[in-house]
Amino acid sequence: MNLNRFKQYLDVVTNVLVVLLILAAFAVGARQYFRPKERPFDNARLSVGTAFPAIPELNYGRTPKTVLLALNVYCKYCIESIPFYQRLAQAQKENESSFQLAAIFLNKGADEVSDFVREKQLSVVAMPNVDFSSARISTTPTIALLDNSGKVLNSWVGELDEEREKEVFTAIGVPYKPRTESPSGTSAINKKKTIDLFDEYKPLLTIEPRTSADDREKRFVTFFDVDSQGNLYLLDLHSLLVYDSQGHLSSSQPYPKGFKPPICVSDGGKIYSPTETGLSVYNAALVKEQDIPLNGAITPQSRVLKMTLDRARDQLYLQVYDESKPSQKLFRVDLGTFQTKEMFDLKNPVRFHPNYTPGAFDFAVGSRYLYVSDMREYKVFMYSLEGGSLIKTLSRPDRGLPIRPEDADLPFRKVQIDFKDGFQLRDYPPIAHLSFSNKKRLLVWSSGRDASHRQLVDVYDEELRFIGADFKYAHPSMSNYVFANGRVYAPDYGFGREVSRSRLSPLEVPMIPLSIKVFSE
Repeated sequence: MNLNRFKQYLDVVTNVLVVLLILAAFAVGARQYFRPKERPFDNARLSVGTAFPAIPELNYGRTPKTVLLALNVYCKYCIESIPFYQRLAQAQKENESSFQLAAIFLNKGADEVSDFVREKQLSVVAMPNVDFSSARISTTPTIALLDNSGKVLNSWVGELDEEREKEVFTAIGVPYKPRTESPSGTSAINKKKTIDLFDEYKPLLTIEPRTSADDREKRFVTFFDVDSQGNLYLLDLHSLLVYDSQGHLSSSQPYPKGFKPPICVSDGGKIYSPTETGLSVYNAALVKEQDIPLNGAITPQSRVLKMTLDRARDQLYLQVYDESKPSQKLFRVDLGTFQTKEMFDLKNPVRFHPNYTPGAFDFAVGSRYLYVSDMREYKVFMYSLEGGSLIKTLSRPDRGLPIRPEDADLPFRKVQIDFKDGFQLRDYPPIAHLSFSNKKRLLVWSSGRDASHRQLVDVYDEELRFIGADFKYAHPSMSNYVFANGRVYAPDYGFGREVSRSRLSPLEVPMIPLSIKVFSE
């Protein structure tokens, strides 16, 4: 074989090999492309046919099938799956002879688990301190479907989409319970009312100011405060209206120059109002008695969002927002010495419109503690009112609902929000407001609403132990409930009635508040 023929032979062999490699690569790629895709966590699923370890509290033979929820109280996806588990629990009640449902937890504390189940309103048998390793459970949440001998029929891992939720119901053999949608188009709040903060159908008083404003939007009842004698100080369009404890108008004073909201009122009738650099103190006749400089806490560029008195310690707390930086801080002012101390500085603040859009933290002054909420997470920081030190932090992995483009329409206030104009949030803050009640309870107002547009309120004792949940009408952007003298004072956002709108932005008030309702707590 001469050199030229050998070269031709080598070229042919090389070309054949290249073609074969291309075909092999194509075959591998096609196999990868056309074969069924693995779902996330498929490698964490339990092996079908294996025996699940015995659980003393459960008798697998009691029903044809058993559904086990393997959970962790600190697992974000366990919490986000609660609405699905609640629907499973409801299906179990309706099909008791078909399957039993139980939740097993890797958490050791029995109180911790029972608090979680009660708080999430999960109607299941719950067992703490279960050895997940013996059951080969490596991920939470995991759902295990067992037969009446305890053998695994199927399993699902992680937060499930609607398709896999249907798979679970089909495998159990019961009709699927679909996800519910609220009128606002977002996922409905699946919690149930377990406590009643006050009876909204039985107001003690209704205070409706006689105002000169002809425009309903200008008659909105927004800023007011109540002293310990039950006198109510209401900011009208042009005047300060004072009502006695029986709801009778006792005085009406035009605003002096520079007077502006928000206000807070001492037991002696002193009225505190913010200025460009501090506070002004007025008497009930709106005669200025004193100016209090605050050493840079308030500047001409900043805005005071909220003020609250700690009457027992003669201190005033004010929340200040500076859009130019942006910054959002909480200060404490000693009303005896006028010394000002920064108590809280919000991390990663955003620009927002305080009257219309979310972005603020909130705070509440209790009998022993100061409570401050985070803006991005479900967190409440508890500080000592005496020394100011951080005592405890309540933290839950609850997630705020997404902000939707259609939420920009506020029909009652006749406003269309421009979300593109410096708006930096994608989700609503999990916590909207904080309040401290006459019964020494911390009320954590969620940004979520039920189908009647009432806000979800998580209720805790003053040590941050969960008590229950309620739903009440509230302003989504302003914390303006007042709990004082054993009573609840709130603008009337529709108490005792049902909001008729099929869809309402979570940023809109449920109803135009033209009066203040007073309830017994």
